Amino acid sequence: MEKIHQIDIALIQLERACSLFFEGDLICALTLAGAAEEILGEIANKESKKLLGRGKGEKGFNALNLEAGLMHDFFGVNYFDYIKDKNRLRNNLKHMTPDYLVQLDELELTVKQFIGNAITNYKLLSTQLPALSNIEKFCKIVGVS
Repeated sequence: MEKIHQIDIALIQLERACSLFFEGDLICALTLAGAAEEILGEIANKESKKLLGRGKGEKGFNALNLEAGLMHDFFGVNYFDYIKDKNRLRNNLKHMTPDYLVQLDELELTVKQFIGNAITNYKLLSTQLPALSNIEKFCKIVGVS
């Protein structure tokens, strides 16, 4: 049976998310970027815990954890509320809402943030940017290096 590494799956999702972003399909871009960000974020968190010798229940690091920590340290924002709010729009696109409506405010910004976080998580794992054309194009446009 053939197997594929989850990092490779996330890169496929991320490359397509960037392509959809450029096409203007922000809903599908966010769904795929969110999936890639979650996979790469969980792997980065797990690998950083190993590297730091941290046990179960202790935090590792990934892009969202680092961002939430900075928001807490500098602005007093509750760490867990920040993460919940960051995931709200993405989760509402893939799960039922009570009134079947999804507020699409700040959709483009949210897509950029999830793509950026996925790229950051990949870079935390490999120390380099993904060498895929749409991801490279996204990085040039938004200034990620």
